[in-house]
Amino acid sequence: MLCHDCEEQFSKYKVEFTKKFLDKYLTCNDGTLPTKYSGIQNYIISVAWRILYDDLYILNSFADTHMRSTYEYLEKRLHKYLNQIRTDNITVVEPVPSQKAPQCFGKMISIYEAILFNSTPESLQNIETYIFTLN
Repeated sequence: MLCHDCEEQFSKYKVEFTKKFLDKYLTCNDGTLPTKYSGIQNYIISVAWRILYDDLYILNSFADTHMRSTYEYLEKRLHKYLNQIRTDNITVVEPVPSQKAPQCFGKMISIYEAILFNSTPESLQNIETYIFTLN
């Protein structure tokens, strides 16, 4: 779904989550959650964004419902936030669209990111993350 550089960026959140939270939870036999660490939110947001993006634009979920615009708005906010916290110094260059050939997925994402980068910074205000245990 993502380019190599983006996958590398998200893998940092996954590795940190596994080391600081998941491994501790799996070795704990009493069912309690380990202490939440500061970076867990970035992992949760990255997973939530991937799921939401896939539902909206790959599976075309909610196509005929009034909720689609709400989910699209949330996806844009999460996408923008994740791009703001990148530490890999990757610059996305806006491609020049060609009228003759259909745009590839990467070019469409680049155009979309350029629009996001030119707007005001995104915060996670009014977006809450939760962790639940399954029994």
